[in-house]
Amino acid sequence: MTSIRLSKPTQQYALIVGHGRSGTNWLLDILNASSQTFCRNEPNEVYDSPCKQLAPLWQVDENMLDMDEHWDKIAAWMGSRMGERDHRITSPKNYVHPLSQKLGVAYFPARPKIRAALRTVLPPMRAGEWEMPWWVGEQAKLNQTYTILKINQAARIAVWLLKNRPQVPVIHIVRHPGGRLNSWLNRFLALQDETYIAQRNRDRLREVLTISPEWCEHFGNIDTMPIAESEMWFWRYVTENIHRAGEGASQYQILLYENLAQDPIGVAQQIYKFCGLQWTDHVENLISQGTRKSVWGRIQGTPATVAKEWRKKLKSEEVDSVSQVLTGSPMENWWKG
Repeated sequence: MTSIRLSKPTQQYALIVGHGRSGTNWLLDILNASSQTFCRNEPNEVYDSPCKQLAPLWQVDENMLDMDEHWDKIAAWMGSRMGERDHRITSPKNYVHPLSQKLGVAYFPARPKIRAALRTVLPPMRAGEWEMPWWVGEQAKLNQTYTILKINQAARIAVWLLKNRPQVPVIHIVRHPGGRLNSWLNRFLALQDETYIAQRNRDRLREVLTISPEWCEHFGNIDTMPIAESEMWFWRYVTENIHRAGEGASQYQILLYENLAQDPIGVAQQIYKFCGLQWTDHVENLISQGTRKSVWGRIQGTPATVAKEWRKKLKSEEVDSVSQVLTGSPMENWWKG
């Protein structure tokens, strides 16, 4: 774990937070189209991340003293380092040498095989995060660039920022829990040891009760809870905590995944305005090209009809779990149209 000293004022940054990768990755790609941004993908997940000084990022409690002590230094660190999970730099950036961009050299740190080779001759790149190599761009300019931090399920960070750092935009993307569950079952659980994940989910909900015992009235019997339901209750805990902290705050932008899927350009313009970034024809063209190539593409139908598609793909008991978890939550009516 890296020891950090805050050697400069924390640069401007924004947080993208959500529960799954489909929406948050899309938002990161949209904001990466700007020459004004430095986009970090899940920097908390690198093996030596300074985020390991914090409590689990999904946990929310009254006295988040770890955030008080460490977060500003962590944010400054993330804003001045590249990392092994970051996406490729695919558009011109203010801090990247034009020749490096043209020759494709700027992509090298994001390509696993090339990065592995570079680590044999460049010791600083053996860490999970490193200062930008001189042959990619100018570190001094990077240090002053608007950083976008994409961190999933980071209720602890989001809630703390909303309470303590009103100048930091928090972009919260939420997918209908039915669609989220369908994706989780097929893209994640199908590749895992289901017995292990079921136990992990139960243990996680028990941890929720140790810090937020009022959730006991929602959960019921955790020991007999189906795995899909346990995943949905965790979704609600994280999503509800972030939204309750942000509701009505000018620094908080809630986005529905289904709205983004239906109108990528319209939502992208909204996000750029929210973050104070310039919207140009070049940015719009880059985002439009990305949408055409995207696995998401444009979705036909209204967000309300799109949000119901999951019903055709889940088992009846899974549909019941989704309905049960949504009932009585602040999110209950978000997809009704």
